[in-house]
Amino acid sequence: MPGDHHGRRVPRGRASVLDILFVAATIGVFALLGRLGRALEAL
Repeated sequence: MPGDHHGRRVPRGRASVLDILFVAATIGVFALLGRLGRALEAL
């Protein structure tokens, strides 16, 4: 089956949603770290 070699047993739709949430969370964390860094530099 195509895509089976990736080791993902989750349906494609649910996997894409989880990927989007994971990417969004990662971007949010980096954005928060950037704001904290700028705030510390301003002190």
